[in-house]
Amino acid sequence: MAKKLRVKYEQVPLTEQPPEALHPKHWPTWAMSGLMYLLSRPSLKQRTAIGAALGEISYRFAKSRRHIAEANIDACFPELSPQQRQKLTKKTLIENTIGIVETAAAWWRPPQDFLECTDFYGTENLLGTLEKGHGVLLIGGHYTTLDMGGSLLSLVTPYDVTYRANNDPVLDWVIRKGRESFTDHQIERTQVRSILRALRSGRVLWYAPDQDYGSQRSVFAPFFNVATATVKATSKFSAQPNTKVLFISHFRKKDNSGYAVFFSPPLKDFPTGDETEDARIINAHLEQEIRRVPEQYMWVHRRFKSRPKGEEPFYEKTKAKKSKKKKSGN
Repeated sequence: MAKKLRVKYEQVPLTEQPPEALHPKHWPTWAMSGLMYLLSRPSLKQRTAIGAALGEISYRFAKSRRHIAEANIDACFPELSPQQRQKLTKKTLIENTIGIVETAAAWWRPPQDFLECTDFYGTENLLGTLEKGHGVLLIGGHYTTLDMGGSLLSLVTPYDVTYRANNDPVLDWVIRKGRESFTDHQIERTQVRSILRALRSGRVLWYAPDQDYGSQRSVFAPFFNVATATVKATSKFSAQPNTKVLFISHFRKKDNSGYAVFFSPPLKDFPTGDETEDARIINAHLEQEIRRVPEQYMWVHRRFKSRPKGEEPFYEKTKAKKSKKKKSGN
């Protein structure tokens, strides 16, 4: 099991609500929190049905997110026919909405509630690495089962997690409070010293490098054959003494009867000393896992927002192409 970390963390205690938390402008956030609690109560089958029904609505009316998903899927799965890509886009919107309902369950129900319906694969890879005294940089991705995966991970080992603070301080507090039941420490991604301390102390640190944080903090490496801004911090974190890199992925079973969680063996000869090569390796492993169940990845995120110098904006470009195609079809 991972060791309890005896160092000071740079984070605001969760017992302290943000100033003006009850101001009327924050009432919608509290209402959302109450709705999430209610959504956590139904059974697994009922939660899936509710999420699927809301997903159908999302696909029809959440046009901006649908466009982002369409653009990402068109670029990443050129081998599929237009009809297959459209079907995958719809599935993605539905799976993302099911994931929101699952997040409610992860926040307000104990992880043990999900043990019997979860299959774990490769736990010996993680636990064996910890038994040897290594710190673990556990690389995950933004799958639709994001928070549920975090809850399930706590059934295997205690761990810390990095996160990106929300601009709304009340919403940020609600999210962190929801995750408090299944994480040991939540470290904001800019708190680099705390991240390094965790790894040096033999902790498990869950880390997701698959979002676009801008070209200044990234190198461009292929992800589904698309040049993608990939954070360089992974190389720095994995270079800490006695640290091993493993991957975690988690998916809803095809029959919606529960979940599957996968742990990879530790990466060998990583980091390589080349940040671009490190990014390529990380992206390749993430792509391999995403292809298991592609509709259960958050394609609704603007993963290709940053572009190499001289390349036109990705989402504006794809939107313009679709508009031109539509006009020519008329």
